Amino acid sequence: MRRDPVGRAEILQAIRALADKLKRCPTRSEFLAQTGITLYRYENHFPNWREAVRAVGLEPSTASQPIESETLLQDYGRVVRKLGHIPMVVEYEQHGRYHRNTLEKRYGCPFSKISAKFREYAEGRPEWADVIALPAADVGSQTIRTIEDEALLQDWGDVARRLGHIPKVSEYKDQGRFDPTTIKKRFGCPFSRIPAKFREYAEGRPQWADVLALPAADVGSRTIEDEALLRDWGEIVRNLRHIPTVAQYRRQGRFSRRTMEARFGPWSKIPATFREFAKGRPEWADVVALLPVVVPDRRQTASPRTDFSPIANSFRRHSKLSDRPTYGNPIDFRGLRHEPVNEQGVVFLFGMVARELGYLVEAVQAGFPDCEAKRQILRGKWQRVRIEFEYESRNFCEHEHPPDGCDVIVCWRHNWPECPPHLEIVELQQVIKSLAKSEDDDV
Repeated sequence: MRRDPVGRAEILQAIRALADKLKRCPTRSEFLAQTGITLYRYENHFPNWREAVRAVGLEPSTASQPIESETLLQDYGRVVRKLGHIPMVVEYEQHGRYHRNTLEKRYGCPFSKISAKFREYAEGRPEWADVIALPAADVGSQTIRTIEDEALLQDWGDVARRLGHIPKVSEYKDQGRFDPTTIKKRFGCPFSRIPAKFREYAEGRPQWADVLALPAADVGSRTIEDEALLRDWGEIVRNLRHIPTVAQYRRQGRFSRRTMEARFGPWSKIPATFREFAKGRPEWADVVALLPVVVPDRRQTASPRTDFSPIANSFRRHSKLSDRPTYGNPIDFRGLRHEPVNEQGVVFLFGMVARELGYLVEAVQAGFPDCEAKRQILRGKWQRVRIEFEYESRNFCEHEHPPDGCDVIVCWRHNWPECPPHLEIVELQQVIKSLAKSEDDDV
């Protein structure tokens, strides 16, 4: 995959630099206006601004101070003066200090009407005479300048030339000068049909011969292997540490949601498909541990227990002897002969597989939370996490632990459907099945 030129590290570095400059935690609007990093780039790596500033050790302000209406209009006028015309939304978000939503909510009108609000404010203020003196066609109502069809197609061709293949929507959004939606609306077709429009334009123009000569496998529609789709989805789960929403996959994935659903069914079914794909592949064990597990309805007493081993199920139940310990079902996993039957067994088993799951244990303690560790979030990048060990995940609730006191629950069995969504569950019962299957295949 082509490396994102503005990655997580660059964004964090920019936040630190801006905080040093302002002597305080910057707002998102200040970050977008003063760093040149776009909202699209920032949302690729962080779910919200609060998480981004906390990643550099800052704490966002909880008391949002109201912005004076005059300050908003002065900033809008400053951008008009700088550009020499009424800004489009994308231009204001690039050059303005505030978000377009702030202006729209304050004045109760769409962004295109802010120019009229500014005119009312600026009348009688000589310092804004140069802005008011702009031609009425520019100041009266926002006029989106018409972009020639040729300019759109030439820009698309330039991107194709740089990439060496027909660009996907995400690639064009990264490298093109215009919005893909502008191109789709102009030519009245999906983005995938733009190559045909470009071919019609470029025929007879020798300067585009190299683009037209791209291999048919690149110019036409390419068949994507199932494995490539699932690997891409799995990498995003690994980066986010949770199942991606459709919006998150659209921003970070290499393929479209429609491609995934056409191949594997509804979006909600993809985790189960990935789980099947990952069986026998130990490199995906950390991702499998993040996937949701279907918890059986334990109220149906008529249903047989499925957690007994085949050996135990073939014999009748015997009486328990009080003078000796009990063991879990036989598993014979790397020297551990039986399943854990308590929290201590979970701790031991986690220590056996922690590295394969992407964790480095820093400390284990008797108090809550049980463990402090670091886990790999990107290549060469690690982050601290707080872990609580439980035999069953619902024990966390029964022990009355505060949900905001840890990040991950490591358990043998996940049976807490009401688990808060921000708590990750690592169910070792499922993890070792995947690891054991891979080891059997290697024998």
